Amino acid sequence: MIIGSIIRNRRRDLHITGPELARRVGVVKSYISQVELGIIKEPSAKILYKICCVLGLDLIDLIKTEL
Repeated sequence: MIIGSIIRNRRRDLHITGPELARRVGVVKSYISQVELGIIKEPSAKILYKICCVLGLDLIDLIKTEL
């Protein structure tokens, strides 16, 4: 869930809505919500990479938070 919290906080800091992030990443808005809430605990590497690109996060640093 730490990853989800980081994603949600960064998205909010950038004033990007969940639906907007979903559109940019190419997923449905419920997917983003589920990642942020920790329902989806291990998003695919491809989707996680896209989320990081949109939000300006470092993928390796994000993954390290879960280790």
